[in-house]
Amino acid sequence: MTLVWTTLLLVVPTGVLWWFTGSLVQLFSPDTSEVVAGYAATFARWSLLWLLPATVFNALCVWMEAVEVVVPQTIISVVFVLVNFGLNYLFVFGGGSDHYALGLIGSPLATAVSKLLQLVVLLAVVYLTPILRRCWTREYCAHTRRSLCVLSLLCVFV
Repeated sequence: MTLVWTTLLLVVPTGVLWWFTGSLVQLFSPDTSEVVAGYAATFARWSLLWLLPATVFNALCVWMEAVEVVVPQTIISVVFVLVNFGLNYLFVFGGGSDHYALGLIGSPLATAVSKLLQLVVLLAVVYLTPILRRCWTREYCAHTRRSLCVLSLLCVFV
């Protein structure tokens, strides 16, 4: 659990950077038009919706790798790449109907939905897999959770 809390702590500075993406784009690339910087800011701000679920998912994946369980998160990741692809098409382009197309904000919304569902599925796997449930709650795996705190720093930037 320390792993998750350490990772969540690092979400805040990442979120702040994403919030000010438009200003940062103009700061580091003064030739960029206001319109492009505005699009970048809009996309990044809507992307904040999926930052937290993705971060928790990555932290749990690192923990599962530490206890040598890697197949579930691999399958879940592959499946949700496909889900995200479908949701992006649906949200951005309206699934072929311009009436329901969300355009630019559709992509981060689709990613937020897929990342949240991905996290829910992984949490269900952790809860339903006896070895993972036992390791999450018993003290004999506490050293594993504590030792991964340093690795969780990398999860935010992956």
